[in-house]
Amino acid sequence: RGYVKQCTAHMAVTKSNGVNNIPRGVGTRYTVAVTNLGPDPVTNATVADTPLLGIAAFVGPLAWTCTATAGSSCPASGSWANTGGSSTASLLVGGTATFAVTTGAPNALASAFGVVNNSATATVPAGWIDPVAANNSAIDTDRLFTPSGVLDNFNRANAASLGAAWAQAPATAIGITGNTAVASAAGNAYRAGAANNANQQAGLTFVNAPVNGTSLVLKATGGSAAAPNAFIRVRYNAGTVVVETTTNGGGTYTPRGTVTAPFVVGDTIVAMADATGVVNVFRVGGGSTTALGSVNSTISGNGRVGMQLPAAAQVDDFIGGNA
Repeated sequence: RGYVKQCTAHMAVTKSNGVNNIPRGVGTRYTVAVTNLGPDPVTNATVADTPLLGIAAFVGPLAWTCTATAGSSCPASGSWANTGGSSTASLLVGGTATFAVTTGAPNALASAFGVVNNSATATVPAGWIDPVAANNSAIDTDRLFTPSGVLDNFNRANAASLGAAWAQAPATAIGITGNTAVASAAGNAYRAGAANNANQQAGLTFVNAPVNGTSLVLKATGGSAAAPNAFIRVRYNAGTVVVETTTNGGGTYTPRGTVTAPFVVGDTIVAMADATGVVNVFRVGGGSTTALGSVNSTISGNGRVGMQLPAAAQVDDFIGGNA
């Protein structure tokens, strides 16, 4: 007797925007990867992107592009409503289709709720079997935070130091020149006064070409105002940002992770550390905000913010505050 083979394709989905906190008023970009783990190649599997419970979380449509590994295929681009949409992918065994989905800003409902949940699902064609349903879907969850304003724009007379609002070491390594902060020698500067809460952020704008070692400091505690014992350092280094921590005043640092960071003159680097210790790194430039990635620093408490500048670094518009 003849028989009809029932085709089987094990679909696996991942979805992430690389961070777990996103600013209110700013869109984000999700990467949705759909992989066929076999045993059969699949034609026209459905890939759906939807907000949790079908309730729109972003303003406007979701624009997307798609690329596939060799021998597999997906439409090159498209647009979905903010309530979700779907497309297709044809995948060889081991093939992957990767959708890059760009959103508008979180809408008023999401901003009020404070959290955005967004999911992606892959479904095999009718009559097919997917032997493992548990990884057909993936959900990305992000906390929304309100970006801090500029804490110091350095718009004042030239001076050898930054002024009384800062605790510095050495005291005159970083001063004011031409309404910017300029390091004549390597130095550290921490905001004086009360600590920020456990959700906090810091940022600065590169005035000259980004100098390796230019750093933001978060959750600084202990020691003295100008020389804290423990903190998170978010350090620019040759096209990457290194997140590291210290508990001995910077005598030694423990690397916690890196993210790719294509900063240029005029860009702003912003780091947001949340109450769980996760540090999210953003680039603001060219009229948009881009989430670069997140790293778990393991430091969950509160503390002060600040910056560390190597010699010849020139920065502006220091951002700092609660998130």
